[in-house]
Amino acid sequence: MYVLGVAGDVDEDVFRNEVLYLQQLSARRWNAEGRMLSLVNHPSTASGYAQLPLATRGNLAYSLDAMGKVLDPDEDVLFLYLTSHGLDNNSFYLHTGPKQEDFLAPRELAKMLENAKIGNAVIVVSACYSGAFIQALRSPRHVVITAARRDRPSFGCGNTDSATWFGRAFLVEALNSTNDFTAAFDMAATTVRRREKQEGETPSVPQFESGKQVTEVLARWRAGLAEAPAVPYPFAHQPDQKASD
Repeated sequence: MYVLGVAGDVDEDVFRNEVLYLQQLSARRWNAEGRMLSLVNHPSTASGYAQLPLATRGNLAYSLDAMGKVLDPDEDVLFLYLTSHGLDNNSFYLHTGPKQEDFLAPRELAKMLENAKIGNAVIVVSACYSGAFIQALRSPRHVVITAARRDRPSFGCGNTDSATWFGRAFLVEALNSTNDFTAAFDMAATTVRRREKQEGETPSVPQFESGKQVTEVLARWRAGLAEAPAVPYPFAHQPDQKASD
């Protein structure tokens, strides 16, 4: 398993939190140490010892190309986790600083993956209106998971919580219970649906699609994993707000 995390908005802690946590989770539960890369827009990772590359379209394409040169497209799998705001035109928000913003369309991401010759991939887009990525990325070699339907917002952005609602349900809770992405999605979708009902929000309707070829590769990957304990989430939980992603 190769892992690439993308935290898109420089102004939000939740996106950085999830991507930094993904590093810990994938190292301890998936043995992915040395095969991980994070692109993060956040002041805390912009300089010094913790400096990480910015999440831009150029850096994303470059990172995918680099991973495509080292992974085995038939036997290896890329886990790509993108978390940020999503726009109602179904694009993914990339914001590196004041007046420095860009947008990633679903077909652009599909083209990047194709150009990089990635092969098998599990692609998670945690953002409002992200369901359009399902159609653009549909492939026998892809699992595609989105936090919302193409016409619905998702929830939990902002700096009063430490993770988005979908990110907490899928990344922090479900993937600490199972390495089966289908089962993890089912768990997360149930958790999110219950929380939205409790908070009186319009259902975000998370989306899932899995190709037959990648399903078989993932089954072999899971069979080779050793049992591993849950990885604690290191970021403090604050009172939630109902802001959408």
